Amino acid sequence: MLFRPALLGIVLAGVLTVSPGPADPATKSTAVDRGLPAYGLYGVRWDPCHPITYRIVGRSPYAAGTRNLRRAFRTVAAATGMTFVYVGRRAADVTVRWSSPATTPDLRGPVAARTTTDIDQHDGVWENTAGLIRLDRTVGLRTGFAPTGPITWGQVYLHELGHLVGLDHVLEPSQVMYPVVLPTNHRYGSGDLRRLRMVGRAAGCVRNSQR
Repeated sequence: MLFRPALLGIVLAGVLTVSPGPADPATKSTAVDRGLPAYGLYGVRWDPCHPITYRIVGRSPYAAGTRNLRRAFRTVAAATGMTFVYVGRRAADVTVRWSSPATTPDLRGPVAARTTTDIDQHDGVWENTAGLIRLDRTVGLRTGFAPTGPITWGQVYLHELGHLVGLDHVLEPSQVMYPVVLPTNHRYGSGDLRRLRMVGRAAGCVRNSQR
């Protein structure tokens, strides 16, 4: 199994590193840097009252890649109350793209995946309007999901989907949103689930007079 070293001394929002050991979390979070409230959150949400479409493109490194990604979306939907609709390869709000460092320079070095979102300001609030998750198919991880043990692609999916819906990195190694995937943070922890609720239906709709 291939592991990549952690980014020592740096925690980058939207970047997931794969390592058998911990990363040094001694840095300010992006949320703090941007003057946004709430530890572990970016402060920008999708409107949880409208369905979010997603597509999966590129060649998965294993046969069940699409099925497992759809399972991860269902897990996030259950935790947030949001609705995600898979549309195959058609145009969508969110694109999950299998790639490699050879074609995507942002995946070079210790980075296993990156997530970015487009945001729009209206009615005095910021709202996520589009998202892109890039996964490095050359990283050798165990397929599927597991409760503990060797690192799986399932952990990577859950972490990146956390970023997609508005979660930042946290300092607790037991949580999926810790910036390094470990043998012990396979499933969303209590802190992850609390923050997922904070960006979901429980927080109410995002007002948009343009809709």
